[in-house]
Amino acid sequence: MPLILQIVGYSNSGKTTVAEKLVQLFTRHGFKVGVVKHDVHGFEVDQPGKDTYRYRQAGGVKVGILGPGKAAFMVEREVLLEEVFEFYRDMDLILVEGFKNRPFPRIEVIRSEIYQEPFSPPELLVAVVSDLNLEVDCPVFGFGEIDNLFQFLLKYFEKGGGV
Repeated sequence: MPLILQIVGYSNSGKTTVAEKLVQLFTRHGFKVGVVKHDVHGFEVDQPGKDTYRYRQAGGVKVGILGPGKAAFMVEREVLLEEVFEFYRDMDLILVEGFKNRPFPRIEVIRSEIYQEPFSPPELLVAVVSDLNLEVDCPVFGFGEIDNLFQFLLKYFEKGGGV
């Protein structure tokens, strides 16, 4: 089973930027990294008029498209995070952006103009990335210190951290 690490925070706090940098660093270090993002507002990967859109509109329950070097699959139902983990089982690390109500080890991203205090249960909080000097029971890294966060996470995983 891959290691699982959440990146949580409110909208526009910088979660995607932090996750993107961590994906780059872990990949350079030889990790196979999978990423899954939660979008509470809903999203659309298809476009009206495209073949896959037409298949879905016609009633296709599962629709996929395969091309050179990539693939996408769409289903017309809520997909459980555990189902995604099964699809990612060949990864070394799964970064989960969002799903803040799920109980996985996490990094919380706090930007002062959005909010000032962590909302995560302390027992799940591995680290915080913030522009504030916070007093919490885990390391706090600035937005310019993602390399240091990466080094910390390597040690955390070596010591058996992660799910």
